[in-house]
Amino acid sequence: MIRYVTSIAILFSLFQQPLAASEVSLLQAFHVAEIHTTKSPSGHHTGSLNGHPHYVIEVPVDNEIKRVWVHRINGRVSKIESGDEQTPMLEYQWPGIRVVAHRGGVGLDVPENTLPAIQKAIDVGAHLVEIDIRQTKDGHLILMHDATVDRTTNGSGRVEDMTLDEIKALDAGGWHSDRHKGVEVPTLEEALTLMKGKISPDLDVKNADVEKLVAIINKVGIAGESFYHGSIEDSRKLNNLAPEIFLRPSVRNSVDIHQTIRSLWPPLINLNWHAVTEENIRLIHLLGAQAFVNTLETADTLLNVELAAEAGADYIQTDYPDRVIALLREKGLLYDAAKDIGGRIHPLGNEALRYPLR
Repeated sequence: MIRYVTSIAILFSLFQQPLAASEVSLLQAFHVAEIHTTKSPSGHHTGSLNGHPHYVIEVPVDNEIKRVWVHRINGRVSKIESGDEQTPMLEYQWPGIRVVAHRGGVGLDVPENTLPAIQKAIDVGAHLVEIDIRQTKDGHLILMHDATVDRTTNGSGRVEDMTLDEIKALDAGGWHSDRHKGVEVPTLEEALTLMKGKISPDLDVKNADVEKLVAIINKVGIAGESFYHGSIEDSRKLNNLAPEIFLRPSVRNSVDIHQTIRSLWPPLINLNWHAVTEENIRLIHLLGAQAFVNTLETADTLLNVELAAEAGADYIQTDYPDRVIALLREKGLLYDAAKDIGGRIHPLGNEALRYPLR
């Protein structure tokens, strides 16, 4: 008993010690460069970018040297350049944090998962809009978070037991305010058509046939801008049908991160707030993916957004995109299209780039 109490006391004393900031090792930075180039580094030096320490990993590729800048704290690849160091050619740079409007922006005074909500997300400058997808009795895909229509319409019943005509007859806005009376439940095709060229869709699929989903995305012509969150099984199916759609599978801990990346090779890893730690975000970056952070419900505060941004988040989902955009802009961390050189980085989408992780 004395030994047990002593052990507990030691543990408490350890937890009370100040936490030292972890840092990416040089070997880890080398591995990151390997993932992004498929080649082995030949050297390195250190550098500073926007006041943050970086490893600059030198990699010979096709008779030239590429330099991969790896953030020494969060493990993110900040930029990749080639050519002379005095006049480098920029091949990729991290463009900032993209803001995701949850269900169109629940905090924006619009009824969730409706066309007015999507338009509001566009108007405030969000980069993605998250919508929830369900399938009707007669096989149509619509926007609805809950399994039933009870909470967000003037009707009742399960979506899977209702036809599209029955759901279209419902009022999806009057429950929210008189101003939105008569708003319909939109189909996925209607929603994607509104988004095209204005904002990227983040599809949280609750219950829908993957083949139907892909067919609608392809019909609208928005596959290369679409993000998908669903079951592991459906994610694998989607990867085979439409590899250009960006997967964002959820994880609970570092073990999940390793397993999920090796299973799906996704460009993004979804972290719910309880899983948002500096260590998890760093690990996601070191394994070649980006961190999609959720600050929702009680966690949806500007303080938490700031903590997530400082930890290295690449995407932040919120009910209040207007506030988050203002905060990130003030801190110089908001996504900037002018800096988006090289497009969305997805090294794991190329089978050749996965070899260090096999």
